[in-house]
Amino acid sequence: MGTNDGVSVVIVGAGVIGLTTALQLVQDGVRPSCITILAKDRPEKTVSHVAGALWECPPYHMEASPNALKWCEETFHKCVQVMREHPESGMHVVPNITVSQHPLATNADAKDMAPSYRESSDLKSLEQWLHSHGVTELGRYQHLQSYDAVVADMGIYLGWLVTQLQRHRVRFQEQEVHDLRALATPATVVVNCTGLFRDDPAVFACKGQVVLVHAPWVRSAICDNDSGAYMIPRPNGNLICGGTSENDVYNVDVEADVTEKILKKCAAVVPSVGRAKVVGARAGLRPERRGGVRVEVDASLPASQGGFLVHNYGHGGSGFCLSWGTAAAVSALVRQCMARAAQRSKL
Repeated sequence: MGTNDGVSVVIVGAGVIGLTTALQLVQDGVRPSCITILAKDRPEKTVSHVAGALWECPPYHMEASPNALKWCEETFHKCVQVMREHPESGMHVVPNITVSQHPLATNADAKDMAPSYRESSDLKSLEQWLHSHGVTELGRYQHLQSYDAVVADMGIYLGWLVTQLQRHRVRFQEQEVHDLRALATPATVVVNCTGLFRDDPAVFACKGQVVLVHAPWVRSAICDNDSGAYMIPRPNGNLICGGTSENDVYNVDVEADVTEKILKKCAAVVPSVGRAKVVGARAGLRPERRGGVRVEVDASLPASQGGFLVHNYGHGGSGFCLSWGTAAAVSALVRQCMARAAQRSKL
């Protein structure tokens, strides 16, 4: 790092945002020995592990902003690159299909970003198209949109991120952090990737529950725009069925009646899913934030403290979808802070 020697980076949070930010910093030239990841929970215990992890545009339930769309597009291109260079990373491409009984407004953002974007009106034969994409049961829907999207098996993908960081000798430490500001000591840049940052009143939890079934015949991601039901395939033949959104609910209990409702909604879209073997059900808390994702240097930290605090949280249900885009933005901020911290240490 040259002039940044002696400056440490402490990343708080080991979900997809914290891990991606750490790897982006390494790829941008920050010495791995300078980086430590602190987290109360290991990656497999974070909400990221429960995520459907489907890239979609615009991002899921995300407040519209130029930055969000930019981060979304950057993440797509980076994921495609990683997938090609590291097929073991747990990512693959699937058609992402939205269906409705009613006409759908053109998804202008997806149309701009995805060359594969198609609408019902673009197809010569809807029946042939559905058959070629392994979703013949959608024949009763007359309106659809589709584009190719990256999806990650988070059990594999999070493990791949950890392995990359371990190979670079980035340090991991299991530790619950109660005061982020206290970590921002001289010559230290703290990166807040905690998701549900409790010190921000704009942050709230949105509980989501999904059901996992074995349905290898479903090879596309499917969303019913009318009911909100969605299905996301995994390479091993499993299918994530969702979902629910409960704001300001902070428990992660799996509820049997919710599982039944999810399966009923999904079977109304793809009837064969109702006959699939249930593998399990999971619940997690999406870190939603009024105002969208927070990516910035905390200006309220007094210069006299000597360190810096950079925020990267509040991604809601779009952590995977925005991960590499926000990581690149935060990496630039962190490296600027490192240069300033190195200058301060010489005064």
